[in-house]
Amino acid sequence: MNGETVRATVTGYRFEIRNGVTVPHPQCSQAVDDQGNFRCERLQAGVYVLVITLPGSHWSDNSSSQSYDGAEDSVLLKGMKDSEPHQAEPSLPLFVCFPSAARFDNGSMIHLAADQTQVANIEIDTRDVAILQVTPVHGTNGAHMQFFVEGDDFSIPLDIQPKVDRSGKNYLWRGILPGHYRLVENWAEKGQPHEAVRTLTVAEATVSETSVNETQLYELHGTAIDQDKLPSAISKVILEPLTGEHLGQRYSGSVQSDGSFNLKGIPEGLYRIALPIEDERALDQAYLGDKPLTDLSVMVGDGTSEQQLVLTAKHGLGTVNGVLKLDGSETRPGVVLQSLESRSAIVIPVREDGSFAIHGLPRGEYRIYGWADVRSVPYNSITFLARYAEHSATLLLEEGSTVTHLEVECSRSDL
Repeated sequence: MNGETVRATVTGYRFEIRNGVTVPHPQCSQAVDDQGNFRCERLQAGVYVLVITLPGSHWSDNSSSQSYDGAEDSVLLKGMKDSEPHQAEPSLPLFVCFPSAARFDNGSMIHLAADQTQVANIEIDTRDVAILQVTPVHGTNGAHMQFFVEGDDFSIPLDIQPKVDRSGKNYLWRGILPGHYRLVENWAEKGQPHEAVRTLTVAEATVSETSVNETQLYELHGTAIDQDKLPSAISKVILEPLTGEHLGQRYSGSVQSDGSFNLKGIPEGLYRIALPIEDERALDQAYLGDKPLTDLSVMVGDGTSEQQLVLTAKHGLGTVNGVLKLDGSETRPGVVLQSLESRSAIVIPVREDGSFAIHGLPRGEYRIYGWADVRSVPYNSITFLARYAEHSATLLLEEGSTVTHLEVECSRSDL
């Protein structure tokens, strides 16, 4: 607003790749000075996003006490101003993501090269802020509510504490910008942990009312055996949600030496049984109790813990031999093998000449991606890999078949 300044703290998050997953990691946290400037120094090269947190959701200056009326206005981030906030409709947000949380994907993030200095001119929009009212499951006493901003295959936790409304039953966040968010409520009863989750989209300049739903958790146990009823080669069992608020999460359990496994803390819902590619070669059929799961989907809920999931092994495995086309500029070349059926992916190392071999593959459709530096690839992100699909090699592997002389292009990750 007319060049006025606000208190703010700027935190820079660098996106790191850990075990094929994108993880935002804070690299710097700086208070904005009296001139509205901040400086994050000695940053590693990489992809960044900035989160600007403000102490409150109200704005005022020395000459006016008018409340937010929807006027087209904005305030440039220019330092700090000591003024008492008036009790009115919110006009400043509690936080700002740069780039905008409304378009929180890799293409719009800050790409910082080595020895590079970038300038971020951040404007804080005063028009689109909204009020978010949330009814918690456990009430407003004794529970912890976490607030996350949701991005493209990642989420960033925000330390923004809600107020309690006059009824004492609801939380209020005054000053939320449009975007996609997730709320997680945690509490304990009689020594047992409980959790409630809600994902939501906040629209511009609205009052949004929602509630979080308690997540009833279940167990799923079973055995992985071969055709002779002996423990199979399967090492891990993975459940991927097909519906609901937990989409994108994975629940897994290791298979013990006797073939048994036990997955705990699974919310109610429909799941697909997925295995790491190196374990898929052993999977033939799946049963829940005596019911065959022909599409490898299973409903988890009441009664699930009384039934056993049985996975049986199969034979007839295929092989792929290929070469990753290199030009000598690669730092850690490798290929990523993705199963288009289970959506799981693994890294396959390549030799100095770019050649590689993949053994023990079950029949199915696969996609193979080549990378100049496989360490920088979030290969467990379906969304990320999809952006490079046109540079990948797709193949349909029949039972026991062998593919030779497969050529794969080499891409460079932009994350």
